[in-house]
Formats: sequence, structure tokens, C-alpha cells
Amino acid sequence: ISRDIYYISVPYSDPSFALRKQRFEYVTKFSSILIAGGLRVYSPITHSHPMVDHKTGNHILSHQGWLEFEGAFMSICSR
Repeated sequence: ISRDIYYISVPYSDPSFALRKQRFEYVTKFSSILIAGGLRVYSPITHSHPMVDHKTGNHILSHQGWLEFEGAFMSICSR
């Protein structure tokens, strides 16, 4: 059994919340297909898209905050 963890991401940032939501749905579906195929994946968009300010549609972390948060996950993903 492979111990690899695949980091799955897509372009996300855009002023349009609708486009960010569409990208979230796409990468989440793709990640679920990979997981169903037996791979271990981490998708930062799948994990963090729901963490938005529901009044503004903006992510709760600044860009720098997001980079620091995701850095912890990137350091353990092997692919």
C-alpha cells in the first residue's frame, strides 16, 4: 500500500464567489474520484472553501495566512 499523499489543487482566487464555488465543486468531485480509486489525497480548496465569511463571500484567512496554514499540509504531501 502506497503511503503517498497527493496534494490536489486548482486555480481558485477570483473576485467572483460563483466562480470560486464552481472551482471548489470541480476539485472536490475530482478528489473524490481519486479517493474512490484508492489514492490518498488532500485538496486545500475542498478543505478550506467552506471557511468563508458568509456575509462577504471572502475567505476568513488573508493570502499570507492561507499560505502559512497550507504550508503545514504541503510539507507532508509527497506528490
